[in-house]
Amino acid sequence: MSDRGVSDSGKSSFVTAQDGLRLHVCEYGSRTASVLPAVCLPGLARTVADFEVLAPALSAHAQRNRRVVAIDSRGRGRSEYDSNPENYNLAVELADVVTVLTALGIGPAVFIGSSRGGILAMLLGVAHPTAIAGVVLHDIGPVIEPKGLARIKSYVGKLPQPRSFDEGGEILRRLFAPQFPNLMPSNGWPPRTAPGGRA
Repeated sequence: MSDRGVSDSGKSSFVTAQDGLRLHVCEYGSRTASVLPAVCLPGLARTVADFEVLAPALSAHAQRNRRVVAIDSRGRGRSEYDSNPENYNLAVELADVVTVLTALGIGPAVFIGSSRGGILAMLLGVAHPTAIAGVVLHDIGPVIEPKGLARIKSYVGKLPQPRSFDEGGEILRRLFAPQFPNLMPSNGWPPRTAPGGRA
């Protein structure tokens, strides 16, 4: 890790959004790579740090250098905070993605969208279909149940600050126990092996 908070092989830069906000981008690989670039879009409360293992691996895969770009959405990671809460919406964030793609000269690319990043990738496919050569969706699908959205709204930005890794694990275990009833306390990792050798 470097003092920038991203992998040493990633290069940080900033792109100015249409409204003047500075958006953080982390790039891996060569801008002149001959294979399709990959664009990583993190989830709602996530950052480019989620891709600091995947992005370098993708950029060097199969002895061919690939350009990989990860984007911090406005107000997250190292992107500037937008003081107008109305601007934290999918239309503005989609425009931010398009601005970054244009500024960096990225044509068709493979998109890796996690959660809200996956929603942005799907919206990009509708608004700019030629921008997408392929897509990997993680933790999101074409249907979002209102009950799931209400659950997310109930905790995003409201969780207590854990004092330790174990306490953080315990907070998340309690929060997600109804959806994942087999989660163990944080000291239960790795899981015990069940009869037959399966965890």
